Amino acid sequence: MNNKTKAYMDLYLKIRNDIIRGIYQTGDKLPSKRILADKENVSVITVAHAYELLASEGYITSRMRSGYYVSYLEKDFFSAKEDSSIEISPEIQITNDKLFSSNVFAMAARKVLSMRQDVLLTKSPWNGLVYLRKTIASYLARVRGIYVDPEQIIIGSGSEYFYGILVSMIGRDKVYAIENPSYEKISLMYEAENVRLIRMKLGKNGILNSELQKNHADVLHVTPYHSYPSGSTTDINKRKQYIHWANENHAWIVEDDYDSEYTLGMNGRETLYALDDEQVIYLNTFSNTIAPSVRIGYMILSKKNLKQFQDRISFRSNTVSTLMQYIVAELIQNGSFERHINRVRKKMRK
Repeated sequence: MNNKTKAYMDLYLKIRNDIIRGIYQTGDKLPSKRILADKENVSVITVAHAYELLASEGYITSRMRSGYYVSYLEKDFFSAKEDSSIEISPEIQITNDKLFSSNVFAMAARKVLSMRQDVLLTKSPWNGLVYLRKTIASYLARVRGIYVDPEQIIIGSGSEYFYGILVSMIGRDKVYAIENPSYEKISLMYEAENVRLIRMKLGKNGILNSELQKNHADVLHVTPYHSYPSGSTTDINKRKQYIHWANENHAWIVEDDYDSEYTLGMNGRETLYALDDEQVIYLNTFSNTIAPSVRIGYMILSKKNLKQFQDRISFRSNTVSTLMQYIVAELIQNGSFERHINRVRKKMRK
């Protein structure tokens, strides 16, 4: 991270924390870009970048020829007006810009084959290699602001694999709610498990308030960033509303976070798991950030129910080869993974 990037991220975090602590309250007008630039001894462009990131997260809104105003809600989430219109994308697009360099991948594979010959033919533990789980935990803390113990991480062959074991882990007697529309395989997996399924209508900012208010479920499966096929993305108020709803209904949230590393903020979009690590089960996959052929992902379990959940699924064999686990760990450890993510973000900004 260069000095210019660090400056706007530092300013973004400072203003965000001031908003959360109530120094700036809902409806307050923020200082103009020039006034804040003079006060913080930074450039106007730095302030503009910080304000844009705050606006994309939903902490503030821009009013034409008036400035920026705080839109963050400490409570009373269900009073906000919502846009129920969405557009449907015909298919998931993974462009060449998002594909990982095959040369870099091959170099990592050769290094693993050379340095790990003695362990590559051994069977992986049911929850994945400790080395990979420690590597992911370190990456999440450093880059995503998610702090977990390696034992909370389960390695598996992508998100679709985890859809299939969630029911075994949480229970077939539970009511599951999903976004409508949502990725087709989510509903197909739950239907195959013969559980009761509720479909909650999406708007541009996530599931509509009216849907959350009228429906009760034990599990809410959501994709807060770039939900497919609608492209719906939640702001901070909606994410807090999901957490509030889960606490009120004593429900679990399954956070399907396949694409948020490509958000334009340097640390990715703030996750539901970062907001509440007791009610949220977090899913992510490397199939979208490395390549579709790399069928490997991870699930993060809550510490509160860790042993209970592990006891229900630990009889399963791990579905990812030891070789592939070491290759992914090497890509993260040597910095190739983060460099790739940053390159894609830069192209997206243009």
